[in-house]
Amino acid sequence: DGSTVECDAVIMATGIRPNLEWLKGSKIKVNQGIVVDDHLRSSVPNVYAAGDVAEAKNLISGAREVHAIEPTAMEHGRVVAANMAGKNVAHPGSLLMNIVGVAGLDIASFGSWEDPKAEVITGLEEGRHAYRKYLFQGDRMVGAILVSPNAQTWSGNDLGMLKGLVQSGKGLGAWKDWLKKHPFEIRKPYLASHTVAALLPKTILNAPTPSPRA
Repeated sequence: DGSTVECDAVIMATGIRPNLEWLKGSKIKVNQGIVVDDHLRSSVPNVYAAGDVAEAKNLISGAREVHAIEPTAMEHGRVVAANMAGKNVAHPGSLLMNIVGVAGLDIASFGSWEDPKAEVITGLEEGRHAYRKYLFQGDRMVGAILVSPNAQTWSGNDLGMLKGLVQSGKGLGAWKDWLKKHPFEIRKPYLASHTVAALLPKTILNAPTPSPRA
């Protein structure tokens, strides 16, 4: 709007940008990254792409994006290796996430945290320097932002549970309205939605979860 803001420093960052120049003139389709299908194959059937260079499926939105984060690279690598070895393994999509520690605070985000169509629930506890933002489509949490002191055990526990709720896609039913009143009480909705039972059987290569005795 033409207004100005005085500050001591301005930091602008775009994150990781893959080196794709060497693919110019090839038959491999390139956008923000190498465009791949659900099996992480490029437009050239015997060429695969994984990790920071691959423009693959977003678990929440279904859109093709580059997720330049270690968990996605690990998952992609396993799927690509399995397919190159003759298996038929599809990747369901990766969960976009960012976790960083700044000035004694843990700042984390999962899923789709800027969806203009999503319903938003927020919470603020100034005494604990804690903030929450949850994004919902219906009764399903599709994104979350968490800010809390990194020295607090409860914040680490909540981080894992929020990631599980977003990743599992489990509907919360009436617990969504409960979260509106208690945005910092994650454990009850997490347990009541049986999110753990939904996540445990899932493995990257669609193999059954091994028994602890195996």
